Amino acid sequence: MQTNDLREQYLAFFALSFFRAKAGYANPATALGGESGTLSQLKTDEKYSLLKDTKTAYRIIQETTVQITSLRGRLGAIQKAQIEMNMEHLVDMISIETEARSQIADVDFASESSEFSRQQLLMQSAVTVLQQSGQRKQLMLSLLQG
Repeated sequence: MQTNDLREQYLAFFALSFFRAKAGYANPATALGGESGTLSQLKTDEKYSLLKDTKTAYRIIQETTVQITSLRGRLGAIQKAQIEMNMEHLVDMISIETEARSQIADVDFASESSEFSRQQLLMQSAVTVLQQSGQRKQLMLSLLQG
């Protein structure tokens, strides 16, 4: 049970790191903002808190909103690219699997056909041997009567 939790934590960490690296942000709280300041400066005891400077705080929130929208667009593009790549990979895997199944079926058919031919040949040989043995009996009877 613990290994699943660790696996989930690792996957979450990996996904967050991946998207941060692709989007170009190290830490959203300190990186988001603009010329007016960053999101982390809006804390109560910071330079641009809502209680001290509401106009600048408002500008920071607007700039952050624009950055978040841009970030969401970039993340959406990354996810779309990943999904498209995964879909292409799955389509390739399906075609490879279908081709492999077809080849297996061809080999199975060929082996069954050769086994059928072998059985037919054995059957014909047996019939021929029986016919020849019947002919020998007829020949023996004709010589004895003769």
